[in-house]
Amino acid sequence: MQHAALEERAHLSRELHDTLGHQLTALRLEAQRVRKLQQRAGGTDPRITVSLDNVMARSSEALEQLQEVVSTLKAPQLDGTLY
Repeated sequence: MQHAALEERAHLSRELHDTLGHQLTALRLEAQRVRKLQQRAGGTDPRITVSLDNVMARSSEALEQLQEVVSTLKAPQLDGTLY
């Protein structure tokens, strides 16, 4: 039973990483792309710059939190029953 629980945790970890992790990374890359396009166009609207900075910061924070969750799910939880 404990083996099944560990397998389910590993499955959830992979799913989170493969779906949400990739989406957050894509969001961050898109924000970087918009920033470069804005710079090339000569635009320096500070409101856009602040918004892009916020998107990048929040996506980085979300990725860090996701990595913590994935690490927690991957770590086996030993409760002493295996001794």
